[in-house]
Amino acid sequence: MRFHDAINGLFFILLGLAVLVISNGFPQMPGQQIGPSSFPTLIGGGMMLGGAIVLALSFRHKFAAMPWLTLDPGWRNPKHLACALFCLVGSLVLGILFEQIGFPLGALVLCFGIYALSGLIKPTLFVATAVFVAVVALVMTKFLYVPLPMGGWL
Repeated sequence: MRFHDAINGLFFILLGLAVLVISNGFPQMPGQQIGPSSFPTLIGGGMMLGGAIVLALSFRHKFAAMPWLTLDPGWRNPKHLACALFCLVGSLVLGILFEQIGFPLGALVLCFGIYALSGLIKPTLFVATAVFVAVVALVMTKFLYVPLPMGGWL
């Protein structure tokens, strides 16, 4: 699926604006010029600038000649639709129940489900994914001190 460049540019302008508005509400650190809102503000501004460039270029290069939406023939494949739906629903469920499910189980179920729906059922792939999820959990919790929920099952 491919959207017209004007839609993509407008999307990034609006997303960058939302980041700017949200980061504007972050508290300032006393006695420092750079605070928690500095990096998100920079990213939001960059997103808006990039979106404006894409939008301007879409007007310059045959604006009317390109369709607003182009569907790739691959989307007619039931496996691709099942994977996309599984990703959307799985991410939504994991986002809502992240504390109860936990990072390790949620990441494994999402990855294994996508592999199974895609027809990639190989033991080495499952082992590599399990090792990768364990390493990410270890690095995030032990080295970066990011408190990932481990779920009620651990």
